[in-house]
Amino acid sequence: MVQRVCLGLLLVGLAVGSLGCDTEDPVGSQPSFDVDALFAAPTDAERAAVEAEWAARTSIPEEIRLEQSTPLNVRGQAGTVHIYSFLIDSSRRYGAVLVPNVAEPGSTPVLLLAPPGAEGSGSPLLLDAVGSYLELGAGAFIFVMPSFRGEPFRSTTQSWVTEGPPSPWDGDVDDALALLDLVFEEVPAADPGRVAALGIGRGGTSVLMMAIRDSRIDAVVSFFGTTDFLGPFMRGVTIDALGGRIAGGVPGVFALYDLVYEPVQAGSMTVAEARHELLLRSPLHFVERLPRVQLHHGIEDPVTPVAESEAVLDALQSLGRGPEEVEAHFYEGVGAQHTAELLGAFAEAREFLLDATSAPGPEE
Repeated sequence: MVQRVCLGLLLVGLAVGSLGCDTEDPVGSQPSFDVDALFAAPTDAERAAVEAEWAARTSIPEEIRLEQSTPLNVRGQAGTVHIYSFLIDSSRRYGAVLVPNVAEPGSTPVLLLAPPGAEGSGSPLLLDAVGSYLELGAGAFIFVMPSFRGEPFRSTTQSWVTEGPPSPWDGDVDDALALLDLVFEEVPAADPGRVAALGIGRGGTSVLMMAIRDSRIDAVVSFFGTTDFLGPFMRGVTIDALGGRIAGGVPGVFALYDLVYEPVQAGSMTVAEARHELLLRSPLHFVERLPRVQLHHGIEDPVTPVAESEAVLDALQSLGRGPEEVEAHFYEGVGAQHTAELLGAFAEAREFLLDATSAPGPEE
């Protein structure tokens, strides 16, 4: 299903990053590599190499600690927010888990929430946006929010820093899936047979990658995520970055500059290696692995062009996916805004997620 909604005004809330602030890089220059070769369409062999790497990864959470528990009562729904930490590769990660007060083991579906990730600002804690997220169904889900590497993770009374070098859209997914493993180990109410994910901006890309990489995820809602790091949009971002104009409105691009753009420019990374890193982050090229999908994107989004979501919709429809498997909501009149508060979007997401997780999970 494709829906267009005309917006006269956007509600305030869950905005993604600062917009339109390019950052000058003092070492701007023309690309030293073959740009066409870097951004050519991926081959079957390249896709297979990425899938083989995913299959070989084992991001198992170790030395789990419960850092903090906070009782919560919102809209008459009582629950507890738990802050957990765990080790991956000797680095400590953090995550929040909101558990409604339910008695029966395995009774509640899990909803992974990937935050916008405005670069450098840190991961917003579930408590900070709980009012908005509970629109998705107060008490209907166990809400799970991972944090990003190298960025602060905050509660109302305390702050931590998630360890490890930044790895947007790739390491983000490793950590989120490890946190999901932790939830099924530490939270008896969680139903492992009913799992969904919702992400915004940088998180919108990450949840698509989570669902591609982990078959436990039954449905995914993505708000205006970048979907093809080998496509024309990111090709332009790359050339601008190497010319000294790093688009500050694209969360994660500073880390991507350090991980990929600068090394391939300096010759310390080959074009083939750079392509592998970009393909690891590109859900468009693995859409056949996606479960049910709902997409939200403003037609005039100034940060991430609507073509990024349109490409996923087109690819899924070309595979024969019908309206019961893929929905897209494109919003007109968005103007200069890049926000999750698209009119009616959360209501659409709520209906989609509740339907996708309504059936009881398989008995163990």
